[in-house]
Amino acid sequence: MKKYFPLAILLWIASGWGQGFILPRSGGASAELIEHRFTADLQDQVAEIKVTQTFHNPSPRPLEGVYYFPIPQEAIINQFALYVDGKKLAGELLDRDQARALYEDIVRRNIDPALLEYADHRFFRLSLFPLPANQNRKIELTYSQVLPFQNGLVRFLYPLHGEMQRGRGAAPAPLPQRVRQEDDRRDRGPARCRQFFSLTLQSQTALGSIYSPSHPIEVRRRSDYEAHIAYEGDRHENEADFILYYSRSGDALGMNLLCHRTGSDPGYFMLLVSPRSSWAENRILDKDVIFVLDTSGSMAGEKMEQAKAALTYCLNSLHSRDRFALVTFSSEVRTWKSRWIDAAQGRGEAADYVRKLEATGGTNIDAALETAFSFKPAAGRSGSVLFITDGLPTVGVQDIKTILAHVQSKPAAQRIFTFGVGYDVNTYLLDKIAETGRAVADYIAPEENIEEKIGRFFDKVSSPVLTDLRVELAEGQVLDVYPKQLPDLFDDDQLMLVGRYTRAGSAPVVLRGTSGHAQQRFTYQGQFAQRAENDFLPRLWAFRKIAYLVDDMRTHGENAEVRKEIEALSKEYGVLSPYTAFLSQEDEARVLPVALDRHPARFKLDAYSSSASTQAPMNAVGEAAVQLSKGLREMKEKRVVDSNEQIRYAGGKGFS
Repeated sequence: MKKYFPLAILLWIASGWGQGFILPRSGGASAELIEHRFTADLQDQVAEIKVTQTFHNPSPRPLEGVYYFPIPQEAIINQFALYVDGKKLAGELLDRDQARALYEDIVRRNIDPALLEYADHRFFRLSLFPLPANQNRKIELTYSQVLPFQNGLVRFLYPLHGEMQRGRGAAPAPLPQRVRQEDDRRDRGPARCRQFFSLTLQSQTALGSIYSPSHPIEVRRRSDYEAHIAYEGDRHENEADFILYYSRSGDALGMNLLCHRTGSDPGYFMLLVSPRSSWAENRILDKDVIFVLDTSGSMAGEKMEQAKAALTYCLNSLHSRDRFALVTFSSEVRTWKSRWIDAAQGRGEAADYVRKLEATGGTNIDAALETAFSFKPAAGRSGSVLFITDGLPTVGVQDIKTILAHVQSKPAAQRIFTFGVGYDVNTYLLDKIAETGRAVADYIAPEENIEEKIGRFFDKVSSPVLTDLRVELAEGQVLDVYPKQLPDLFDDDQLMLVGRYTRAGSAPVVLRGTSGHAQQRFTYQGQFAQRAENDFLPRLWAFRKIAYLVDDMRTHGENAEVRKEIEALSKEYGVLSPYTAFLSQEDEARVLPVALDRHPARFKLDAYSSSASTQAPMNAVGEAAVQLSKGLREMKEKRVVDSNEQIRYAGGKGFS
């Protein structure tokens, strides 16, 4: 049985677990970190960082303590300054050996050695003035550092926990159950910490890929040479070190390869593909878009008003040279015009038509799709269908297999994006329609705003640059590459592939695609490394593979062999799946994914198969089915490895 930590240290771990922390005086209470911000100006490979932390004293007595801030080894300390409540304060700089001695002293006082997370950093130490009872204190500091460059990528790290050098120290152990419960109680109260990260990236050479494996960032490219990156969230939702990769390249299409390999086992790779902003803007394809809206009786009320607003937004967002068609359906199918309409001339009149739509009748999905497919996109233009429905097929052809067969016979050039509104939709049908149409399905929960969600999606896909993408990797050297089918590439977008490789060394990577009438070919000389340098890649790959295996069972029914493979991957890589859950064993403070017996109400996947009931099976309908579909799409498109402090990792794999 592991020993429990002294109370003061427990409070420090639970509340001050961040980049800087306050270690209370002996016997004292602990300050709570309630807000954590950093801004970074990145000029090529030089970063200027400003950190602001707000601590709260929840106790009825003044707090005294020592503030510690871990400084990366590469930081330029002569630009370091620290301010408390607007006053510049002097502190003491501890080098790495002193910092290690400090923590070893804490260990000798019965603190778990696994807390040596900052062992490879220096520290700035400052004795704080007393923090008054029930009040806040803001600490602001700045420093700069030169960023490392390797394999065509610059890497920025903001260590919220400290980055261990491989082979030194222990991986962080989970807290005992009693401590985690205390932390959970605190997270439900005012101690919840908000995090705000903001980075401005400027380069003398055009920017290529911009990617974070740790946080779901928002990237806004202001030009070829400048971008803004932002993240906002609660600390308890993501406690990972913030990591950002970016490349600089004058090529029209930037391609970068990140790899991770240990020993003789196959390695893991990620290929990032990003179009240069100015190049992409000059190659945005003209679009032929068919909007298909369900106006059945179940759409009446707020859903219909929001759907009409979403459709109006999309019409107004079309480029001037785009064309569109408008199809509405209930028991019958209606077309606004029987031909393509130029966006510049027709969108105003179409918006007036949309405003007058009313919801009534049944749901004739098959006839609506057949009508949409009668509009053939012109050669050299991007063709797509935006299909919005809130129900099951109740009129006309209702056989799921027949509807899907009709979809499979559609023009190959058309992409079909499906939106299910509410929970009374057949997720299997809509997912397979989108998959056949080389696009994606999404679902809008009752509490979500239809206009906002569809509007954000349309903004993303409104500027296609390359279609019909194909990637040629080192033949015979790569395996298990995801996604299996590449999406189109859009302006201000980034394509990501993950997979495994069997042999290290240099090999060409070729990307082919269509831009209008022209075929495009881009070549990148990739270096499949033998080093263990990106340990997030194994779990990211496992997320995507598990999603595809589960989706395969949705189509073909439950398979004992595939299920066994899912369970094995889940336990090996510490990734949750429909067949695993996290089990905590307090005596060894161990948390591992373990196999679950199938729960028929949640994971009866064989009912989704194409040989199942042709009448929209109930377990393909409802909130649980929608959540499963959304979860699988999220896993298939996984870009960020979630932080999970309850599992130990080595080489990207979970272990006890």
